[in-house]
Amino acid sequence: MQEESLFLNILWEVIFLCKAIDLALNDKIKVVANFLAWYLELENDYGVIDKLSRARNDKDVMDCLYVALRVKDRLKRIAQERRKVPENVFEEKVIPRPTVIEEILKYASECPQIVGGVLAILALSMRPYPAGGEK
Repeated sequence: MQEESLFLNILWEVIFLCKAIDLALNDKIKVVANFLAWYLELENDYGVIDKLSRARNDKDVMDCLYVALRVKDRLKRIAQERRKVPENVFEEKVIPRPTVIEEILKYASECPQIVGGVLAILALSMRPYPAGGEK
């Protein structure tokens, strides 16, 4: 009985890891992570990333994205002032489109812990870049 339980735990961890890798390679996840990296650099607010890393349901993920997207106009202005990124480039290439957000929320409804964790890790590990938009 213990061997079966151990096997199921290992199998669950492998499935969890494979899903996390698939999400980390997803272009739309990268777009949102890039935006969150900009949010971190310009707002210096790690609370959103902390909450994302602890997301337990899709509402947690949605709340974090809302907090970051709520200040997108201010981020656009600050990026232009500090990093000389033209506002139109920031608008087109950095701010995630609604279709991207919808897809992220679809993933979050399936596995919020993995989505939140992957977004948090990518946002913390990447340097924000201006050409991060959807392809």
